[in-house]
Amino acid sequence: MTVVNDTPPRQALDRALAALEWTLVESGRVELDAGRLIEHSDGPAGFVFVTTGLATLWVDDGDGIDIAAGDLVIVPRVHRYRLRAQTRTSAVRVNMVPTVDGRTAADTLPSAMTVRRFSHHEPQVIALIEDMSAGCGPNGSVRLGDSVICSRSGTMVVSVAIRRWFELGCAEAGWLRQVQDPHISRAVDELHRDLGRSWTVDDLARVAAMSRSGFAVRFRDLLGQPPVAYLAAARIDAAKRMLKHGDVTVTEVSHRLGYGSDAGFSRAFQRHEGVSPTRWRAARRASGAHAV
Repeated sequence: MTVVNDTPPRQALDRALAALEWTLVESGRVELDAGRLIEHSDGPAGFVFVTTGLATLWVDDGDGIDIAAGDLVIVPRVHRYRLRAQTRTSAVRVNMVPTVDGRTAADTLPSAMTVRRFSHHEPQVIALIEDMSAGCGPNGSVRLGDSVICSRSGTMVVSVAIRRWFELGCAEAGWLRQVQDPHISRAVDELHRDLGRSWTVDDLARVAAMSRSGFAVRFRDLLGQPPVAYLAAARIDAAKRMLKHGDVTVTEVSHRLGYGSDAGFSRAFQRHEGVSPTRWRAARRASGAHAV
Protein backbone atom coordinates (compact mmCIF):
# COMPACT_ATOMS: atom_id res chain seq x y z
CA MET A 1 0.00 0.00 0.00
CA THR A 2 1.31 3.47 -0.88
CA VAL A 3 1.94 5.84 1.99
CA VAL A 4 2.49 9.43 1.00
CA ASN A 5 4.63 11.80 3.10
CA ASP A 6 4.64 9.47 6.09
CA THR A 7 6.31 10.27 9.42
CA PRO A 8 10.12 9.92 9.20
CA PRO A 9 10.93 6.21 9.78
CA ARG A 10 13.38 6.84 12.64
CA GLN A 11 10.85 8.88 14.62
CA ALA A 12 8.02 6.46 13.86
CA LEU A 13 10.06 3.40 14.88
CA ASP A 14 11.07 5.10 18.13
CA ARG A 15 7.39 5.65 18.94
CA ALA A 16 6.52 2.07 18.04
CA LEU A 17 9.21 0.57 20.25
CA ALA A 18 8.30 2.91 23.11
CA ALA A 19 4.71 1.61 22.93
CA LEU A 20 5.80 -2.03 23.24
CA GLU A 21 6.46 -3.09 26.82
CA TRP A 22 6.32 -6.60 28.21
CA THR A 23 5.93 -8.30 31.59
CA LEU A 24 7.70 -11.60 32.14
CA VAL A 25 5.65 -14.74 32.85
CA GLU A 26 8.48 -17.27 32.88
CA SER A 27 11.57 -18.26 30.98
CA GLY A 28 13.87 -21.22 30.70
CA ARG A 29 15.83 -23.50 28.44
CA VAL A 30 14.22 -26.25 26.37
CA GLU A 31 16.27 -29.32 25.39
CA LEU A 32 14.84 -31.54 22.66
CA ASP A 33 16.17 -34.74 21.12
CA ALA A 34 15.79 -35.13 17.36
CA GLY A 35 12.15 -35.80 16.46
CA ARG A 36 10.72 -34.69 19.79
CA LEU A 37 7.67 -32.42 19.66
CA ILE A 38 6.28 -30.05 22.27
CA GLU A 39 3.01 -28.19 21.81
CA HIS A 40 0.66 -25.85 23.68
CA SER A 41 -2.86 -24.77 22.75
CA ASP A 42 -2.69 -21.46 24.63
CA GLY A 43 0.93 -20.44 24.66
CA PRO A 44 1.60 -16.90 25.89
CA ALA A 45 3.38 -14.23 23.91
CA GLY A 46 7.15 -14.10 23.97
CA PHE A 47 10.07 -15.34 21.92
CA VAL A 48 12.10 -18.44 21.13
CA PHE A 49 15.86 -18.26 20.58
CA VAL A 50 17.68 -21.32 19.23
CA THR A 51 21.15 -21.77 20.69
CA THR A 52 22.06 -25.09 19.00
CA GLY A 53 20.43 -27.43 16.52
CA LEU A 54 17.62 -27.12 14.01
CA ALA A 55 13.86 -27.16 14.66
CA THR A 56 10.52 -26.29 13.09
CA LEU A 57 8.01 -23.98 14.77
CA TRP A 58 4.31 -23.77 13.89
CA VAL A 59 2.29 -20.80 15.21
CA ASP A 60 -1.51 -21.03 15.03
CA ASP A 61 -2.43 -22.14 11.49
CA GLY A 62 0.67 -20.75 9.84
CA ASP A 63 3.27 -22.66 7.84
CA GLY A 64 6.15 -24.28 9.64
CA ILE A 65 9.13 -22.01 10.30
CA ASP A 66 12.54 -23.71 10.17
CA ILE A 67 14.80 -22.15 12.78
CA ALA A 68 18.49 -22.82 13.29
CA ALA A 69 21.10 -21.85 15.85
CA GLY A 70 21.17 -18.08 16.22
CA ASP A 71 17.62 -17.50 14.94
CA LEU A 72 14.97 -15.77 17.04
CA VAL A 73 11.18 -15.83 16.59
CA ILE A 74 8.89 -13.31 18.31
CA VAL A 75 5.30 -14.36 18.96
CA PRO A 76 3.46 -11.21 20.15
CA ARG A 77 0.10 -12.69 21.22
CA VAL A 78 -1.45 -15.73 22.88
CA HIS A 79 -1.19 -18.54 20.34
CA ARG A 80 -1.16 -22.24 19.60
CA TYR A 81 2.29 -23.54 18.87
CA ARG A 82 4.26 -26.68 18.14
CA LEU A 83 8.03 -26.98 18.24
CA ARG A 84 9.65 -30.09 16.72
CA ALA A 85 13.38 -30.73 16.80
CA GLN A 86 14.91 -31.84 13.50
CA THR A 87 18.25 -32.43 15.21
CA ARG A 88 19.11 -32.30 18.89
CA THR A 89 18.10 -28.76 19.75
CA SER A 90 18.57 -26.36 22.63
CA ALA A 91 16.44 -23.24 22.77
CA VAL A 92 15.51 -20.50 25.20
CA ARG A 93 11.77 -19.97 25.52
CA VAL A 94 10.70 -16.66 27.12
CA ASN A 95 6.99 -16.18 27.89
CA MET A 96 5.73 -12.63 28.37
CA VAL A 97 2.55 -10.58 28.14
CA PRO A 98 2.28 -7.03 26.80
CA THR A 99 1.54 -4.37 29.38
CA VAL A 100 -1.90 -2.74 29.26
CA ASP A 101 -0.47 0.25 27.39
CA GLY A 102 1.37 -2.02 24.98
CA ARG A 103 -1.51 -4.27 23.89
CA THR A 104 -2.67 -2.08 21.02
CA ALA A 105 0.84 -1.91 19.59
CA ALA A 106 1.33 -5.67 20.01
CA ASP A 107 -1.91 -6.34 18.15
CA THR A 108 -0.49 -4.65 15.04
CA LEU A 109 2.30 -7.22 14.76
CA PRO A 110 2.06 -10.41 12.68
CA SER A 111 1.50 -13.71 14.47
CA ALA A 112 5.19 -14.64 14.17
CA MET A 113 8.27 -12.55 13.35
CA THR A 114 11.46 -14.41 12.42
CA VAL A 115 14.86 -12.75 12.69
CA ARG A 116 17.49 -14.92 11.02
CA ARG A 117 21.03 -14.95 12.45
CA PHE A 118 19.94 -12.75 15.31
CA SER A 119 23.03 -13.71 17.34
CA HIS A 120 25.24 -12.54 14.47
CA HIS A 121 23.41 -9.25 13.94
CA GLU A 122 22.87 -8.39 17.62
CA PRO A 123 25.57 -10.14 19.68
CA GLN A 124 25.34 -7.56 22.46
CA VAL A 125 21.94 -8.82 23.63
CA ILE A 126 22.70 -12.56 23.62
CA ALA A 127 24.04 -12.33 27.18
CA LEU A 128 20.60 -11.11 28.28
CA ILE A 129 18.97 -14.16 26.70
CA GLU A 130 21.51 -16.46 28.31
CA ASP A 131 20.76 -14.93 31.71
CA MET A 132 17.04 -15.58 31.15
CA SER A 133 17.72 -19.19 30.17
CA ALA A 134 18.52 -19.99 33.80
CA GLY A 135 14.86 -19.37 34.64
CA CYS A 136 12.79 -16.38 35.66
CA GLY A 137 9.25 -16.21 36.92
CA PRO A 138 7.31 -17.70 39.83
CA ASN A 139 9.09 -21.08 39.71
CA GLY A 140 12.46 -20.07 38.39
CA SER A 141 13.56 -16.87 40.13
CA VAL A 142 16.49 -17.32 42.44
CA ARG A 143 17.17 -13.71 43.48
CA LEU A 144 14.96 -10.90 44.68
CA GLY A 145 13.95 -8.64 41.82
CA ASP A 146 14.56 -11.27 39.12
CA SER A 147 11.06 -11.00 37.64
CA VAL A 148 11.36 -7.20 37.21
CA ILE A 149 14.86 -7.39 35.80
CA CYS A 150 13.91 -10.22 33.45
CA SER A 151 10.85 -8.28 32.25
CA ARG A 152 13.10 -5.38 31.34
CA SER A 153 15.62 -7.70 29.72
CA GLY A 154 12.85 -9.36 27.71
CA THR A 155 11.53 -5.98 26.58
CA MET A 156 15.04 -5.02 25.50
CA VAL A 157 15.53 -8.25 23.51
CA VAL A 158 12.16 -7.93 21.75
CA SER A 159 12.75 -4.24 20.98
CA VAL A 160 16.14 -4.97 19.41
CA ALA A 161 14.68 -7.90 17.46
CA ILE A 162 11.77 -5.82 16.13
CA ARG A 163 14.19 -3.12 15.03
CA ARG A 164 16.25 -5.71 13.15
CA TRP A 165 13.07 -7.26 11.68
CA PHE A 166 12.04 -3.80 10.46
CA GLU A 167 15.49 -3.02 9.05
CA LEU A 168 15.45 -6.29 7.10
CA GLY A 169 12.28 -5.11 5.32
CA CYS A 170 9.98 -7.70 6.89
CA ALA A 171 7.35 -5.23 8.14
CA GLU A 172 4.24 -4.64 6.06
CA ALA A 173 3.82 -1.18 4.56
CA GLY A 174 1.98 1.04 6.98
CA TRP A 175 2.89 -0.95 10.11
CA LEU A 176 4.51 2.00 11.86
CA ARG A 177 1.49 4.14 11.15
CA GLN A 178 -0.75 1.44 12.65
CA VAL A 179 1.25 1.48 15.87
CA GLN A 180 1.11 5.25 16.15
CA ASP A 181 -2.62 5.57 15.49
CA PRO A 182 -4.77 2.54 14.60
CA HIS A 183 -7.83 4.78 13.99
CA ILE A 184 -6.09 6.82 11.28
CA SER A 185 -4.55 3.64 9.89
CA ARG A 186 -7.98 2.04 9.52
CA ALA A 187 -9.21 5.04 7.51
CA VAL A 188 -6.13 5.06 5.29
CA ASP A 189 -6.44 1.33 4.62
CA GLU A 190 -10.09 1.73 3.63
CA LEU A 191 -9.22 4.65 1.37
CA HIS A 192 -6.61 2.54 -0.45
CA ARG A 193 -9.00 -0.39 -0.76
CA ASP A 194 -11.43 1.79 -2.73
CA LEU A 195 -9.60 4.70 -4.33
CA GLY A 196 -12.45 5.19 -6.79
CA ARG A 197 -14.95 6.09 -4.09
CA SER A 198 -15.93 9.76 -3.70
CA TRP A 199 -14.36 10.01 -0.27
CA THR A 200 -15.06 13.00 1.96
CA VAL A 201 -13.39 13.91 5.23
CA ASP A 202 -16.65 13.04 6.99
CA ASP A 203 -16.61 9.55 5.41
CA LEU A 204 -13.04 8.89 6.53
CA ALA A 205 -13.67 10.25 10.01
CA ARG A 206 -16.57 7.80 10.40
CA VAL A 207 -14.32 4.91 9.38
CA ALA A 208 -11.79 6.08 11.98
CA ALA A 209 -14.53 6.46 14.63
CA MET A 210 -13.39 10.03 15.27
CA SER A 211 -14.90 13.48 15.06
CA ARG A 212 -14.35 15.26 11.76
CA SER A 213 -12.19 18.01 13.26
CA GLY A 214 -10.15 15.63 15.42
CA PHE A 215 -9.61 13.30 12.48
CA ALA A 216 -8.47 16.10 10.15
CA VAL A 217 -5.94 17.41 12.67
CA ARG A 218 -4.57 13.99 13.57
CA PHE A 219 -4.38 12.94 9.92
CA ARG A 220 -2.32 16.00 9.01
CA ASP A 221 -0.04 15.52 12.04
CA LEU A 222 0.58 11.87 11.22
CA LEU A 223 0.79 11.93 7.41
CA GLY A 224 1.96 15.47 6.76
CA GLN A 225 -0.96 16.61 4.58
CA PRO A 226 -4.77 16.91 4.66
CA PRO A 227 -6.91 13.88 3.76
CA VAL A 228 -8.03 15.35 0.42
CA ALA A 229 -4.44 15.96 -0.68
CA TYR A 230 -3.43 12.47 0.45
CA LEU A 231 -6.28 10.94 -1.59
CA ALA A 232 -5.27 12.91 -4.68
CA ALA A 233 -1.65 11.77 -4.42
CA ALA A 234 -2.65 8.15 -3.74
CA ARG A 235 -4.84 8.13 -6.84
CA ILE A 236 -2.02 9.45 -9.01
CA ASP A 237 0.35 6.80 -7.62
CA ALA A 238 -2.23 4.12 -8.48
CA ALA A 239 -2.74 5.62 -11.94
CA LYS A 240 0.99 5.49 -12.64
CA ARG A 241 1.13 1.81 -11.69
CA MET A 242 -1.81 1.03 -14.00
CA LEU A 243 -0.39 3.03 -16.88
CA LYS A 244 3.10 1.58 -16.51
CA HIS A 245 2.29 -2.10 -16.03
CA GLY A 246 -1.06 -2.63 -17.74
CA ASP A 247 -2.76 -2.23 -21.08
CA VAL A 248 -5.71 -0.29 -19.69
CA THR A 249 -6.76 2.87 -21.45
CA VAL A 250 -6.64 6.31 -19.91
CA THR A 251 -10.44 6.25 -19.82
CA GLU A 252 -10.43 2.99 -17.85
CA VAL A 253 -7.91 4.35 -15.37
CA SER A 254 -9.94 7.51 -14.95
CA HIS A 255 -13.11 5.51 -14.30
CA ARG A 256 -11.50 3.10 -11.82
CA LEU A 257 -10.06 5.93 -9.76
CA GLY A 258 -13.27 7.91 -9.49
CA TYR A 259 -12.61 10.83 -11.78
CA GLY A 260 -15.69 12.34 -13.38
CA SER A 261 -14.10 12.64 -16.82
CA ASP A 262 -10.93 11.96 -18.75
CA ALA A 263 -10.29 15.68 -18.83
CA GLY A 264 -10.51 15.94 -15.03
CA PHE A 265 -8.14 12.98 -14.63
CA SER A 266 -5.68 14.46 -17.13
CA ARG A 267 -5.65 17.81 -15.34
CA ALA A 268 -5.05 16.15 -11.96
CA PHE A 269 -2.30 13.95 -13.39
CA GLN A 270 -0.57 16.88 -15.06
CA ARG A 271 -0.61 18.89 -11.82
CA HIS A 272 1.31 16.10 -10.11
CA GLU A 273 3.57 14.87 -12.91
CA GLY A 274 3.92 17.85 -15.24
CA VAL A 275 2.71 15.91 -18.30
CA SER A 276 -0.53 14.24 -19.44
CA PRO A 277 -1.10 10.54 -18.62
CA THR A 278 -0.77 9.62 -22.30
CA ARG A 279 2.60 11.34 -22.67
CA TRP A 280 3.79 9.96 -19.31
CA ARG A 281 3.05 6.37 -20.40
CA ALA A 282 4.63 6.88 -23.81
CA ALA A 283 7.81 8.21 -22.18
CA ARG A 284 7.99 5.25 -19.76
CA ARG A 285 7.52 2.73 -22.54
CA ALA A 286 10.12 4.45 -24.69
CA SER A 287 12.67 4.42 -21.86
CA GLY A 288 11.94 0.72 -21.30
CA ALA A 289 12.49 -0.06 -24.98
CA HIS A 290 15.81 1.82 -24.99
CA ALA A 291 16.90 -0.11 -21.91
CA VAL A 292 16.38 -3.38 -23.79
